[in-house]
Amino acid sequence: MVYLILNLCLFGIFLSYSFTLGKKMKGRENVSTLENLSLFLSLIFLLMAAILIFIKVGSANFNLILCKSAFFLFGCFSVSCCVYMISYTDKSKKKIVNVMQWILYGVSFFNMFLSKDPLYEISVTQNSIKLFSAAAMNGLFKNFFYVTWIDFHVFIFALIVPVFTCLMAQVKAENCGNKLTKQAIELNICGVILSWIFYAFIIFTRKTQPIMIIMLPFIFVPELLCFIYACKEDELWGKKRFLSSVVRVFLHYIIPSVLIGFIFVLVLPKFKRNYFEAVAIYSASVVVISAIVHIVSSLLKKTNFLRDNRYADRFENELSNIDFIGEATDVTKKAFEIFSNYVGTSSMKILVDDGTGTLPCVYSSEEAEKENYVKPAAAFDVLLNMKQLVVMRENVMRNSSMVQVRTPIIEFMNVTNSEAFIILNEGRNIVGIICLGKKVTGNTYSEYDYNTFKRVYSHLFVLAYYVKNIMNESIVGTVNREIKMSGQIITSIQENMDQIKNPKVDAAYSMIPAHNIGGEFVDLIRLSDTRHIFVIGALSGKGIAASMNMVILKSIIRTFLAETKDFKLLVQKVNLFIRESLPKGTYFSGVFGLIDFKTNTLYYINCGTPVLFLYTRAYNNVIEIQGEGRVLGFVRDLTPLIKVKKVTLSEGDIVFACTDGLIETRSLRGEKFGKSRIQSTIVDNLFYPANRMARFMYEGLTKFASKVIENDVTLLLLKYKAENAVVEGGE
Repeated sequence: MVYLILNLCLFGIFLSYSFTLGKKMKGRENVSTLENLSLFLSLIFLLMAAILIFIKVGSANFNLILCKSAFFLFGCFSVSCCVYMISYTDKSKKKIVNVMQWILYGVSFFNMFLSKDPLYEISVTQNSIKLFSAAAMNGLFKNFFYVTWIDFHVFIFALIVPVFTCLMAQVKAENCGNKLTKQAIELNICGVILSWIFYAFIIFTRKTQPIMIIMLPFIFVPELLCFIYACKEDELWGKKRFLSSVVRVFLHYIIPSVLIGFIFVLVLPKFKRNYFEAVAIYSASVVVISAIVHIVSSLLKKTNFLRDNRYADRFENELSNIDFIGEATDVTKKAFEIFSNYVGTSSMKILVDDGTGTLPCVYSSEEAEKENYVKPAAAFDVLLNMKQLVVMRENVMRNSSMVQVRTPIIEFMNVTNSEAFIILNEGRNIVGIICLGKKVTGNTYSEYDYNTFKRVYSHLFVLAYYVKNIMNESIVGTVNREIKMSGQIITSIQENMDQIKNPKVDAAYSMIPAHNIGGEFVDLIRLSDTRHIFVIGALSGKGIAASMNMVILKSIIRTFLAETKDFKLLVQKVNLFIRESLPKGTYFSGVFGLIDFKTNTLYYINCGTPVLFLYTRAYNNVIEIQGEGRVLGFVRDLTPLIKVKKVTLSEGDIVFACTDGLIETRSLRGEKFGKSRIQSTIVDNLFYPANRMARFMYEGLTKFASKVIENDVTLLLLKYKAENAVVEGGE
């Protein structure tokens, strides 16, 4: 019964592997073969379970066919594993290998179905199953070396064929220039060695437990698991990491398990005499052992011995704390220092796209003179289409989806002396590329590094954008001295918008940061002659970091508009981008508006804007129309929380929106400027143009505060010149 359950469990495990490996190791060249091997092994275990079921109830001939089929598949699976090892990352001798594979399949079939009496009887007792097979060799060989057909068959496919395969694989490993590939081949060989250990164990126990012959497929379990691990592993194992892992396994699992099991054996007699006392003693022992393990583990972590190389949280925190107000050279040196300390990068280059097909190097950690590199445009277009913005040499070499761009990408890495690079893009436009040299440890960039770089992508974008606009003197000149005084670069980006030129609207806006630059902005985007979008709001944070996030957000809004014309979907995509791509904790409060001049309608979505006012001439009054809104960036799915509302505008109507800096500013007596003063200022200046009304609003604020304004103030004012004004409910 135990053997039946084991076979069924392993059938389920490897069957699930055959369906899940592709998702877990997406893009790896050998993953499809591993899926097939997992399915193959699961079917063998299912067949062994069927043998154990039918061997007591089925006919003798049927049982013999099942057993012969199982041993035949045993040989075929062993050959398939050997073919996998020989062909690993090298398909140059595919035809020869395929011929040998089918020859060995034939040998396996001959041994079990065509040879004389390979399996002629199965003896079943209450606790044992014996298989009877004829001698594989006759005459003189039979007298000196007696072996049955089953033993001969297993010996060939469990030992002889794998030995030659391991020798060939080891030669390949010694001649392999890629360290990670060499490690993978050696791990595959280790899997075969483990299968031999299992084989020896089965041969040894078979003397007293003949049923163990049914457990032969178990020898392939460690072998296939090693194959899977070798394919998945993308980091070199050094001596320290190996020793640290062994100690960690012993400390966290093996030693506690042995001690707890030993205590259970000692306490076991007490369970019959005094159950509650035994439970109390055993529970207390488990708590004490767990506490000791935790203390010892903490002490070893302080020595850096058991500390793993998971650095993402600290790495992200350091990147987010870069002070962009300092000298440009200090900023880039700090960035390289962070990469060096946490990732182990030996060198770093930052390239920017000058729009001509070349990538000037504006920063290099090496002493060598900066160069201009040629961009493999076609390859980069493919990477952008694949959304593969983090590229690592090992991934390019091992990922089947990279075959079409492998050669130009590897050539680019060789020229830039890099092992990985990160593309920073705005839609289809490349802002810059961060090239990372080899790791000082000699290790490769792993999947963990890949995921970490994706996680901190927004921080790296800020760094690249800063470098492109600050350090590249051919673009903006020597502005690093001026950024402290005026923030002219950020301001110019803020004011880069499509002004509303439709005669129906007089538009004005004002953006006044409290500390030269900030995260508040207004953007006007022309969709057509009759439709215009506006966005006004504030990103959380202060200073240049918030401003850089603002630049990114302005860019991504325009990118999304090129992909979708759905107003509500636009806001949903912006929300998801803020949550997943900008630094943790970033949020946006403001409003998105769409003006349709053809129908004189304003559609808007409140995203936590503090003020959205509408003055209507019909009522000669200023009313709030923002309703309830949700700040962007806090939840992934904003669909049920946002609502599109609309207002039909007429001549003389005024739409006014602002950030909370206008409302929250306090006077010397501690009184807020508030909404009522905004409303009265609008009514008092109705007959002035929009730009003068906006100026009067800010002048009224400064006069009210009687001090330096400490909050960013951003406002947008639209005076309409059409007919019909009715406020309608949301949809």
